[in-house]
Amino acid sequence: MTNFALYCLFIALIAASIVWCGGVIARVADTRIKRCFTLISLGVCLLAIINMTKIAINAVGVTKTILNCLYVIPALMIIIPMIVGAVMLIKASKGEKFPNAPLILIAITVIYALFYALKVPVFVSSPITIIGGALIIMICESCITPKTIRTGSDFRKVFVKSPLPVAIADKEKEIVISTESAAPDKVAIEKAIENGGEFKKDENTIMTTSKFSGGYIAFSTDIKELNMLVDELTETSQQLQKNSELISMESEIRQELTAAKTLNQLYDEGVAIATKKLAIISNILSALPENDEKARERMLLRAQIIAAYLRSKFAMLSFIEQNGALYTRNLFDSITEIIETTDKTIEDCSVEFSHLKEIDNRIAMLIFDWAENLCEFALTFGSPTLRITMDEEHGKIVLLALLSGVDTHKKFEINKELLRKIALLGGKTGIDVSTDSIALRVILPTEVL
Repeated sequence: MTNFALYCLFIALIAASIVWCGGVIARVADTRIKRCFTLISLGVCLLAIINMTKIAINAVGVTKTILNCLYVIPALMIIIPMIVGAVMLIKASKGEKFPNAPLILIAITVIYALFYALKVPVFVSSPITIIGGALIIMICESCITPKTIRTGSDFRKVFVKSPLPVAIADKEKEIVISTESAAPDKVAIEKAIENGGEFKKDENTIMTTSKFSGGYIAFSTDIKELNMLVDELTETSQQLQKNSELISMESEIRQELTAAKTLNQLYDEGVAIATKKLAIISNILSALPENDEKARERMLLRAQIIAAYLRSKFAMLSFIEQNGALYTRNLFDSITEIIETTDKTIEDCSVEFSHLKEIDNRIAMLIFDWAENLCEFALTFGSPTLRITMDEEHGKIVLLALLSGVDTHKKFEINKELLRKIALLGGKTGIDVSTDSIALRVILPTEVL
């Protein structure tokens, strides 16, 4: 009865080892790791077969000695690949923290072998070959994780689910694998290759190919929004030229500003930024077609935001000059005026202020600059929603801004000058980007030392 139970356990170990070996071959992409794990699996199977043979023939004398010597072969088939695999994994980790599961299993194996060698009653009566073989397979399997050994199926799944329209073709230009998101077809790939790497599939799509040792990789780029922007800016150029007072506002406001050094510096920074932005808008408009009304309206709206920014900033600085400080209500009204300007384009835009104590004038101006920059930044994305809230926590001002309904796969950049000012004033900035939203958290002091 005991021998029958051992037969069953050995057969189960052999079956588990074979199944695991097949899974490794199907999953693991690294050929060297495949070979190592395959040898380990074969070694575990051979150990089980030798032990089954010893039990079946009730080996004694010379036969038992020969079978014991045969243990060397599977032992080497297990030990050598495990050492090679360990070296490969250590090199691949490049100093990163190694997973805990393999280390725990190794420790359990060592403890079990030690108790068995010391002939502890419970352990000495257990089938060490079966338990040891199972632990070896578990150690190897625990190494197959994203931190150590990545599987081929994982790579393929990530590629296929990618939102980028990409396809990989072999040397005969036959598509081998492609993403689910409108990947390039064979005809487009062939035309792009014949055209030197690029092919305009239609008015809004450009196909690009690149050759590598095994074939070609192709991806398509949607330029529809770029074409729309070009058309919109062209139609708006004449309308913006008629509103030249927006550009000349700098000189009119500068004449009314007082000579206070701090106020002048804050105002000059705003004027410089606005003038630069208006000049960029003017240059873009002059290069666009005249029949794009949407683009012109959007550029005009952007210019209106800049004009409202300058007008409100001048009003707040004048209020500071007359009263020595700026009330939170004045700041809230100024930000609200800018946000209301965006109602035509931005789907939903709101601002909320909790009860705040008096804050430093430079901090207030920096918050106002952030609000204007966020409104202007939101205009570059279709019809997003923008929510701005400000509160006071533990003697610090916390500004939260959430821009939703945007395509974060597009290239964008947060204003580095504003980030630099926050750092100079002793504040901190945190930015969290997801697939369709950008969350900004700014922590500022109430006073500047």
